[in-house]
Amino acid sequence: MLWRVLVGSALLALCLPLPRVQPFVDTPWGIANASPAAGPAPSLVHRYAVNLARDFTHLDVEACLDPATPAAQRRLRVEFDLRRHASAPRLVAGGQERAAAWPQDFLVLPQDVQCVRYRVDLAAAVRDGSGMRRPAVRLGRDLRTTVDLWLLRPRLTGTQRIDIAFTLPAGSAVSAPWPRAEGRHRYRIHPSPGGSWGAVVAFGRFVPRTLVLAGGARLALVVLDGQPAPAAAMLAR
Repeated sequence: MLWRVLVGSALLALCLPLPRVQPFVDTPWGIANASPAAGPAPSLVHRYAVNLARDFTHLDVEACLDPATPAAQRRLRVEFDLRRHASAPRLVAGGQERAAAWPQDFLVLPQDVQCVRYRVDLAAAVRDGSGMRRPAVRLGRDLRTTVDLWLLRPRLTGTQRIDIAFTLPAGSAVSAPWPRAEGRHRYRIHPSPGGSWGAVVAFGRFVPRTLVLAGGARLALVVLDGQPAPAAAMLAR
């Protein structure tokens, strides 16, 4: 198991990726029991591309569903912070875009729509809210965001997953709470009993460290910028 820790000014978060355990599945409404009578879910791979602006002021997201996604799973959860800070969604069908609007809860994609494109205003999100409730926090030259701020979430069951690829400014890194995939800044999001919990993703010029603990457990440590800086001696212990 890989534990993940973000350390920074006024921030200490420990994220424990949980194993996928059946018969539980993650749904847009929370955790539910899988129905044995429903039969095996189709093996779907959704592909997301996330492009971070050089000055960290916005994210451009393209969320593409697997072409075999059935109608019942073409409902994407729209969280409050995303609806508040994202531009109007653009639906892509046959290479052509058409404008849409964010609903209150779920964005239902017609069968001919392959992808959704939108821009998230990170600078506005940083100014929004207070304390740890803020969907985005600047920590010096680094940025912490909640996943709810920018991720459209389809329902995932069984072996279904999201392959997500980040394109970052030169010299930048990303720390995310999901298993890494092949390639630079790539991750895979699987269904999980903990999938509906809040999660954070950090961007910045940090260098992730991996520590091996007693018993073979690994600790992924990311030190974020900000004041006061974490004590180097404490981190070296």
